[in-house]
Amino acid sequence: MKVALAGISKLSKVSAIDAQTYFEFGQWCAKQGIDLLTGACGGVPYEVGKGAVSAGGRVIGFSPATDKELHVKHYDHPLDCCSEIIYYKDDDASMNSRFILRSIPMIEMADLLVSLDGSWGTMYELIIALLNGKTIVVVEESGGASQLFLNNYEELHSPAHYGETVIGVKTIEDLKDFLSDYKV
Repeated sequence: MKVALAGISKLSKVSAIDAQTYFEFGQWCAKQGIDLLTGACGGVPYEVGKGAVSAGGRVIGFSPATDKELHVKHYDHPLDCCSEIIYYKDDDASMNSRFILRSIPMIEMADLLVSLDGSWGTMYELIIALLNGKTIVVVEESGGASQLFLNNYEELHSPAHYGETVIGVKTIEDLKDFLSDYKV
């Protein structure tokens, strides 16, 4: 199973979930044979990815950079949280547009999207997943854009327009239960 991970690129001090819990979730994913797709950045994707890589898991990072040097020097993104990185090769796209554009293939490749905390980039990835008819799992205790999306989806949606399924789970442990039972 391929799980796209949307989450904040800088861990929040007010989140109910700490870095160690994210790291351990990544290790759990690796042990379950779950491939993770991330934005190859800091924060939640970094901690979960680092945990998965440490346990021998596969983490495909989608970088906004055109190469490794830009990934590290311009975007200040880490390398050790991914087992492989796909670089965005369109030289004509602006540096800011690359953040948006790199998310599209990540979401399209995924079987489902898991959302943890987040800000504008996470919100954008949630909307891409919705428009692509993906299953979206929001961990409610993580807060941020994830919780805002879930609250607004419940308020605004009519029957699933795009074939999407949006599910809220309370905790990381509930997320593990969901992923254990999920069939692609």
